[in-house]
Amino acid sequence: MRIIKTGCGNASQAFIEDRFTDSVNVIFSNDNNKGKTIVFQGMMYALGNDPIFPSGFDYKSYYFYTCIEHNGSIFEFLRKNNTLSIKQGENVTIFDDISELKYFINKNVFPLPTIIKDGFQKLVDPSLFYQLFFVGQDKRNPSNIINSGYYNKQDFANMLYALSGCLTLQESVEKLKSLRAELRTCKANIEVLSKRLTFYREHPEIADTISKAADREHLERKRQEFQSLNDKISTLERKRTRLINRKMRLEKLITELNSLNTQLKVGEIRCQECGSNNIVYTCGDLSFELTNDLVRQNVMRSISETITLYGSEFTELQQRINEYQEELKQKIQSTPVPISNMLIYSETIRTYSEDEKRLSELRDSQDAISAEIEEEQSKQDSNAHAQSEVRSIILSSMNALYKHIDPDGTQVFKDFFSTKTMTFLFGCASFAPIAAYGAHGAIVHYEPDGKSNIPLDNKSFLLLDTGGQYLDGTTDVTRTIALGVLSSEEKKHYTAVLRGNLNLSDAKFKYGCTGVNLDYLAREPLWHMGLDYNHGTGHGVGYLLNVHEGPNAFRYRERYGTGTVMEEGMITSDEPGLYLEGKYGIRLENLLLCKKAEKTEYGQFMEFETLTVAPFDLEAIDWEELDSREKALLRKYQQYVYDTIADFLSEEEKTWLKEQIPA
Repeated sequence: MRIIKTGCGNASQAFIEDRFTDSVNVIFSNDNNKGKTIVFQGMMYALGNDPIFPSGFDYKSYYFYTCIEHNGSIFEFLRKNNTLSIKQGENVTIFDDISELKYFINKNVFPLPTIIKDGFQKLVDPSLFYQLFFVGQDKRNPSNIINSGYYNKQDFANMLYALSGCLTLQESVEKLKSLRAELRTCKANIEVLSKRLTFYREHPEIADTISKAADREHLERKRQEFQSLNDKISTLERKRTRLINRKMRLEKLITELNSLNTQLKVGEIRCQECGSNNIVYTCGDLSFELTNDLVRQNVMRSISETITLYGSEFTELQQRINEYQEELKQKIQSTPVPISNMLIYSETIRTYSEDEKRLSELRDSQDAISAEIEEEQSKQDSNAHAQSEVRSIILSSMNALYKHIDPDGTQVFKDFFSTKTMTFLFGCASFAPIAAYGAHGAIVHYEPDGKSNIPLDNKSFLLLDTGGQYLDGTTDVTRTIALGVLSSEEKKHYTAVLRGNLNLSDAKFKYGCTGVNLDYLAREPLWHMGLDYNHGTGHGVGYLLNVHEGPNAFRYRERYGTGTVMEEGMITSDEPGLYLEGKYGIRLENLLLCKKAEKTEYGQFMEFETLTVAPFDLEAIDWEELDSREKALLRKYQQYVYDTIADFLSEEEKTWLKEQIPA
């Protein structure tokens, strides 16, 4: 795309700049407040961007104009407030809603990327797309993507992934979501059926009563599902009706203008009141002479284009309505009995043999669904790796370019939205802290918001994951602490994670081992219990870089980073965990420094030194689960914590920390 000219003006003043070249263009002056920024902001605004003008500038009183060339075609954009016209050759298209503009741009100017937003695939609006090409100065926000607007930072990242061909497809997301929901349903049915079989044997005389109660609960869940879908359909139908009404009004306008579309052979058109032959039609902020046949033809052509756009939007709405209606139809068809009969439904007790057969079928289904989830998750992991590569390439380019601009600068870009005015500070966070309580702890990278926040209570676990950037290095540490008396199951799970952490930290291995060789040490206690976690045990940590820094990693699967030999000086996290959806999450993370140990006739041996200095919560441990070696490792670590930081603590803090060293 090439900029030809741009300008703005109103009844009292106007400005136009047409000195653009095909090379780099620089606009400068020897003073501030000369309008340099307005030139760029006005150009973006004319192309459909959100208003980003200085607060003291009355942009609503101005017309903004931009002319561009793209693929040999000339496009002229004229905008005032939310009324915008586009001229291509002799064709003029008028919009009175900026949201309609993107369909025209995507079809006639240049294709816009598609992202996933609110569960649907959609074309991005110009206000997001233009963030690739415009960055504001000083501390002014370039758009609402870094405010609480419709788009957010993740939408911007998804747009980059879409342009790079690695955006996670909505179909894959929905499939995985559906499979997990199906798995939860299957597990719940297994649990219910198992309990019912036991109940049959123990209480056959009241089983029928229990069955009827369960039917009522099932009916209420079904009713809520149907109501939710009906509400979504109703909302979309109302939007569709509004769109139809707007389209009908424009179609009526076309009919009325056609009635004046005959060229006069005899006589002339005059106003009956004043006698003027200058008959003007007004639409929003734009007006045109109705008696000018060429203008009238262009206006009608514009209106026809808008009607076509409405048709596209109508098709999109109808498609979503059809999807929800089909989902509702499927739910109704899958209901065991007609809805009208569910209110009086009373199932007779099935025979033991039928329930046992059903239980076997459900367990087979559970295994099949789990295998499919693993396969689909593997696909998404591969896509996530590609996204990580895109992000790494972009950030590396940003940092390299920054060094060209400021070779002595200390800025390190770790995010797309870092600003050139931000100064890098030692002692800042190396990543956004994670503080997750109870069920939120089961979300590996939980991010709080106003809707999900819950109060702390005298029970369950609080998971804290944080780190910082220091002259001595980058840190990453996670601790899970008990906020009250724990159940025996909670203690067993915490202890299994702790054992994995201690076992890996105490590893001694021959030089040449990789993360694949060592990962089992951390997972073994959980695997013996039939449990696991779906992330790597450890990642490399760079010095004042991204806290997740390759190439070293601990993973039992052959993936990116796992084939790297553990070298002296590498720092890798040791963070086994356990995440029980809807219950709690546990993760214990230390940083390990790889060091040389003794060298024998069998070769060079390696070991780890634990760098992290933070005590483990003794109240969460099931001591019977620890063997003598593991108890000794825990005692040694807690003593190391005390010896390292005691001199920096108050007497009260010292006393407490001393109590954390087991006897």
